[in-house]
Amino acid sequence: MENKRSKFRYYVLYTPTAKQQKLETVMKEALPEGRGIAFCPCMECWRRNSGKCEVQPIFPGYIFIRSDLDMLEIHEFVVKHRRKFSTFIRELGLSGMYTSEDRRFGGGRNDRQEVRYGLTDLTEEEAEFMDFLLGEAGEEKVADGRGAENAASREGLLKMSYGYREDGKYIVMEGPLKAYENRIANVNRHNRKAYLDFEVNGCVVKAGFELKPKRHWFPEDKNTPEVLSDGAEVDLRELKKKMMGG
Repeated sequence: MENKRSKFRYYVLYTPTAKQQKLETVMKEALPEGRGIAFCPCMECWRRNSGKCEVQPIFPGYIFIRSDLDMLEIHEFVVKHRRKFSTFIRELGLSGMYTSEDRRFGGGRNDRQEVRYGLTDLTEEEAEFMDFLLGEAGEEKVADGRGAENAASREGLLKMSYGYREDGKYIVMEGPLKAYENRIANVNRHNRKAYLDFEVNGCVVKAGFELKPKRHWFPEDKNTPEVLSDGAEVDLRELKKKMMGG
């Protein structure tokens, strides 16, 4: 079976956060049909001021393009449609050497010149995460449960996950972070966000994650400690003993 990733690659654009949604829309409409997709990775996140889950960008200001166009084609596409954006756009990352025989860059037939095009192709690990967000899980991830977990999410949206903390580890009981449970490096209980131990194009990967006491998941387990809002665990049996002078 042909590896999809050998055909489709990821590229990254940056624009002011306020213009991110507009750029995403323009890019989606402008890309040739069947040649790829432009999207802003988003996550469900708890907002304390509204008291409910809202959708936020995972990487504010960044637009990702998944396409079978090569780097030069993508660069020419961005340049061609730049006037439609009416906003600042930075093409992130690389530089390369091309023979000036290619008339797109001018110059004499025997000359070589450096062409800076700047679009970043993500690493294999980064691309796997983006595939996961887009629901491009593939047979191998369906086999280990990852594809099934993400099936309920719309394209590019990482839904809230829920779980508990035990012995310094985070256990995901519900939500797409089950696929990345072992990558959770830290959790901000106050803002209900998880931070994963890898980056995409230099930006830390984060997701909405709410910790609930273990007894929420295992109510019949009488030995389950209570978890306070600061993450501390309290063994109610031991506390009762101390209070009773036992």
